[in-house]
Amino acid sequence: METFTVKDIMKLKPCSSYTKEVVSKLWNNKPSLSLDEILNLNIKLYDRLWILAELVSTEILPNWANYCANKARIQAKIESTSTSSAIKAHSLDAARYATASAKDTIRYAPINHKQAAEAAKWTARYTANANWNDTNKELERLLQKLIEMTKE
Repeated sequence: METFTVKDIMKLKPCSSYTKEVVSKLWNNKPSLSLDEILNLNIKLYDRLWILAELVSTEILPNWANYCANKARIQAKIESTSTSSAIKAHSLDAARYATASAKDTIRYAPINHKQAAEAAKWTARYTANANWNDTNKELERLLQKLIEMTKE
């Protein structure tokens, strides 16, 4: 099982609120953390999305992005039965954007991990947004799936 040190995280250049001291405190004096442990850190959901997408291999990102886009399309189909035209439109747009971002992930994966990770993060965000009622829970599920894919 691969683990990551504070030094590994700092090499990724997180935003300015995640200084070396802050990350060290999150690591709670452990020399390294697994992806599972990182997933369960007490940090904002979108920060967990950022770090996990940055850490997983370039080979996994396209598969996960495709998984996310497929989930968005399924959700759009579910939402299409809604009586609200706003919900239908929102979900359909989110599915379209998720699909486009997944294609970007696939395109960038062989040449630039940073760009592939960024596209994969947007795919997950759009997918979560396709779920009108449960965006945060959907993003949590997508992150859990990302971790599962690293173990396959």
